[in-house]
Amino acid sequence: QDVFMTNNFNTLWLAPWDFQDQIRSRLTYNPDFTLIFNNIRDQAKGIYHSLNVCGLAYGAGFQGMAGGGHSWLPITNPPLWFQCYQSSSALIHEWMHQVHTAYTQLSGFDDKFDRNYPPCNYEVKDPLSYFPDSHDIHVDPGSPWCGTSIGPPNDEVMEHILSQHWDPQVNFTANHCENGVKDYGEVSVDKGGDPNHPWDACLGHSIRPLDAAQVVTPVRPDPIPEPEFFSPIPTPADPEGNA
Repeated sequence: QDVFMTNNFNTLWLAPWDFQDQIRSRLTYNPDFTLIFNNIRDQAKGIYHSLNVCGLAYGAGFQGMAGGGHSWLPITNPPLWFQCYQSSSALIHEWMHQVHTAYTQLSGFDDKFDRNYPPCNYEVKDPLSYFPDSHDIHVDPGSPWCGTSIGPPNDEVMEHILSQHWDPQVNFTANHCENGVKDYGEVSVDKGGDPNHPWDACLGHSIRPLDAAQVVTPVRPDPIPEPEFFSPIPTPADPEGNA
């Protein structure tokens, strides 16, 4: 089935509102995470659209599907020499953006820095007091790459964040429809949603099927919000497209 695509960063991609009809009619739960892939090549016509990024992501809040986060990675080979969606590094990188938003905004966590970091020479005494995003490695004083221009492997960045900053005592919640709070336009606690963002409306709790009354008329945001995060295009020297 054909769907429209959104243009951000001079790249066509699948945002949640582009396929809400196809997905919401089939969902029976509020997903914690969403990863979606599509081919940039029209196989019938043999043409393909330009590409400036290897992945785009929204956190869990208004822009995700049914209360969760959203990440898109394109299928790029053929026609291009690299394959974005098959890179475990790109997959983990985009997924971790969703994790960061959920950890800092939905899980009752009070982030000490909230991405406003002191200088690199600041002594971090309690790494569990904040949870950085993977794009913060060059400004986070607790990062071994702070103040450098080094682009370390994504896997090393994720290992650093999860081993140093993940607190198992935090009640991690990845979907705003499951956090026990009336937020993000919900009509009541973890129910419904803002009519201006119908793709994000809660379906009810995870164990309950879709309520037909919550199926909404398709709407696209105006203006289109820019994705919060992106993955860079790989290069021959860095085929994984690392940070």
